Amino acid sequence: EKNLGCGTHAPSWLENRGGGIRLKALESLAPGSRFDQRHSNCSGKHSGMLVTCRHKGWPVETYLDPAHPLQARIRRLVSGMSSAPESSLVPAVDGCTAPVYALTLRQMATAYARLVRPPAGLEGPARRVAAAMTAHPFLVNGTEGFDTELMQATAGRLVSKRGAEGVACVALSDRGWGLAVKVSDGTQRASSPAAIGVLEKLGVLSVGESEAMAPHARPQVKSVKGVVVGEIRPAAFVLERA
Repeated sequence: EKNLGCGTHAPSWLENRGGGIRLKALESLAPGSRFDQRHSNCSGKHSGMLVTCRHKGWPVETYLDPAHPLQARIRRLVSGMSSAPESSLVPAVDGCTAPVYALTLRQMATAYARLVRPPAGLEGPARRVAAAMTAHPFLVNGTEGFDTELMQATAGRLVSKRGAEGVACVALSDRGWGLAVKVSDGTQRASSPAAIGVLEKLGVLSVGESEAMAPHARPQVKSVKGVVVGEIRPAAFVLERA
């Protein structure tokens, strides 16, 4: 655990669901213990980075340095999957301290399309990643998560991962398409209705799948007392071919 560089926070589902559940979870920890870096929502990604360093014989102490061979390899992969020139990938710092790169919506969508229709040389790794995500969606987004329930509802036909600042990306394995949504002001609450709205416009969800995703397509807005006072829904829109 000491080698992880992701930092510590309470599990995200506790933050989303309020004090009662949070207290129950805190009480389930061993007496005197606290949340640590293993509880970070990015600890799995960081563990993968550390395992890669051990496998390659690279130092683990500096694995988050943009100049580290691991991060150089990640940049090459991001460039190859997204078609973003590697020279344009200037590292910023993610919330979990990992280097992160700005991509356009087209580049993000391209990367997700290539996750299910990978370029030459990446067929095996890309398919293993997509298969792992769809076989174990709970490990992607946890309890009641949008990604978890979308992959469950579509029996793994869609590969989904939301990100920070109102980003949502979906790969359509049967069509080889990639979808990227970005909410301009960065709020998360709009990304799920927007993504479902686009998927429905594309006609890729069955009636049953749309019904299963209804809580994410039209999230309820509640008062502090828990009274339903409205819902979040996408505005009317029309898809046009670029």
